[in-house]
Amino acid sequence: MSEVFKLETKSIWSFKDRGNYGVHKGDYRGNWSPFVPKNIILRYSIENDLVLDQFLGSGTTLIEAKSLNRRGLGCDINSVALEISKKRIEQTSGDTYIRLFNANARDLSFIKKQLC
Repeated sequence: MSEVFKLETKSIWSFKDRGNYGVHKGDYRGNWSPFVPKNIILRYSIENDLVLDQFLGSGTTLIEAKSLNRRGLGCDINSVALEISKKRIEQTSGDTYIRLFNANARDLSFIKKQLC
């Protein structure tokens, strides 16, 4: 991916690649290009920062967080999405703190427990 990825510097982003490389697949409804979270994570965080994905889906954001050495918390109410994400995140190289929760994004109280 590093050969294809370019940090965006303009205000309009266009990504034709939906993520069919590595553990990314374009098979989950509502997924987005991994280049979107990768750009945001690289621009607004540093290594070991905590990334929250409260609509986990297939795990695109936390896959990128793990590969960029960021810690991550993710939640989804869909148990199928959690299982897909778990498998893909486990297959991603990196050794950072990533935790997934079966939770509703309207109640993120579990975060406080993780930070204590």
